[in-house]
Amino acid sequence: MIAEVTSFLAGYWILRAPEPDDQEPVEGQAELGYWLLRRYWRQGLASEGSRELVRYGFEDLGLTRIFAMTAAANNASRATMAAGRLQCVRTFHADPGDWPPGTDLRAVEYAITREQWNAQNSSRP
Repeated sequence: MIAEVTSFLAGYWILRAPEPDDQEPVEGQAELGYWLLRRYWRQGLASEGSRELVRYGFEDLGLTRIFAMTAAANNASRATMAAGRLQCVRTFHADPGDWPPGTDLRAVEYAITREQWNAQNSSRP
């Protein structure tokens, strides 16, 4: 069954309520996530899907802020976030309890607000 599903699956995109272990979800915000099978990398699919989910989040869901996080060294994911018009807003160290020993814990957060998104879209022809 898994082979049948993966023959049609390129990847997935998700908007989810941010739920850090120590706080409640933040009203009006969502975390953007995505994952693609390696054979679909570098075809623009992650960027296209991310842009559409950002549009959906602001226009259809009425969100006020969308963010995404990745390892600082993950240049491909950072490029996808930038292509979705998110901007790097902070660097931080991930929780070492979530990763195997020796993992590089440097991470980045990218984000865009509805106001920023609206301003970018109003300047487009």
